[in-house]
Amino acid sequence: MSNDPSETILRRAGMLLEQRRYSAAQAELRQVLAEYPEHTYAHSLLSLALSQDERVGDAARTQEHREQLLEATRHAELAIASDPNDALGFYALAFSRLQRGDCPAAIEAGQTAIALDPYDADSYAIVAGAQLQSRKFADALETADRGLKVDPEHGSCTNIRSLSLERLGRGGDAIEAAKAQLGRQPDDSTAHAAVAYAHLNQGEYKQAQLAFREALRLDPTDEFARRGMIEAINSSNIFYRTLHRYFVWMGRLDQRVAFAVMIGFYLLIRNIDRLAEAVPFLAPYTTAIVMGYVIFALTTWIASPLMNTALRLHPFGRHLLNGRERLTSNLIAILMGLALVSLIVGLVWFNLTVAMAGVVYCFLLAVFVVATMNMPTRMGRIGIGLASAVVAVMPFIPGMFVYFIYGSLAIQIGSQMLAARSRAF
Repeated sequence: MSNDPSETILRRAGMLLEQRRYSAAQAELRQVLAEYPEHTYAHSLLSLALSQDERVGDAARTQEHREQLLEATRHAELAIASDPNDALGFYALAFSRLQRGDCPAAIEAGQTAIALDPYDADSYAIVAGAQLQSRKFADALETADRGLKVDPEHGSCTNIRSLSLERLGRGGDAIEAAKAQLGRQPDDSTAHAAVAYAHLNQGEYKQAQLAFREALRLDPTDEFARRGMIEAINSSNIFYRTLHRYFVWMGRLDQRVAFAVMIGFYLLIRNIDRLAEAVPFLAPYTTAIVMGYVIFALTTWIASPLMNTALRLHPFGRHLLNGRERLTSNLIAILMGLALVSLIVGLVWFNLTVAMAGVVYCFLLAVFVVATMNMPTRMGRIGIGLASAVVAVMPFIPGMFVYFIYGSLAIQIGSQMLAARSRAF
């Protein structure tokens, strides 16, 4: 048995990682690296400790968290430079890249780890997880199945398999897979959440609430379950439940296809007059088509924060919202109140034009709030906020109201594209 003090420290660091005491593990590993700067195993473990630290969750909320993930990547790369044939180094690199939202790089590194050690189910799980986040659901299912051939009881591969099945529209199979995992590990919060999502996306919101509640009981920090529970409670409302079916449909599309659908709708509305010229029988309906699209788009964009306002009256739901979600719901509630005042004032004055203009303006301002608050970085929120402020003054400039509508749609679509890109770094 080795008497090398560094080996004792490494074993202790490994135990701390298993106990999810990531800060303590980081301190131990830095002690080893201070004495042995090129220690491959220590670099790999420190990378994993930095990446798994709960403080860097939710797409690296602050610059400090982003720096921590960048450090995790650097340590994984140092491990690989020290030993290019070490599968753990590539696994650590894949993990840090996935936490940074760079799914293609995570898949590439994970596949290298598999090539170096095809008998480690963890590497299959990290690749499948990145494929799942990339909406490559069939690929994620195939990779998870390969991992389960290596270890038929691997929890992460089983859960990813269940989530992939649900995304592919095979809800019954998804529930069966997740329940098989619960039979082996009844305290697996992710498996409970996987069951819940399968129920939720099949319209069974009451069963989903029970499963999400159990997942959060087992792990109150589970962001995946927290967001799902919010959706499940909001789905108690039949109006929101109908919208949720649309969200599920969009969520099952390939990411590029989903963006193409959004942009296609926008371009269709932007060029509706030309379409009416080419297809004359549509001419009388162009205004109705544009307003219908605007109302639908507004509804899908503000439905969740609007429902979150009501969620704060729910005995369990009021504990689910984070600070930014509460602020967003407050601003949305104020704007909806102003919309109601505008409607009442317009009706009292017998001026329906004023009433509807005020309502539409408040709803579009709500879109700006949601677009701004959904940006994952501070600079993104500042940029979208400034663009929103410019568009918000357009209705007060003669002849600019139509451009205000188009600008609102552009801000929402553009903010979603920018948010998707800025989450990866």
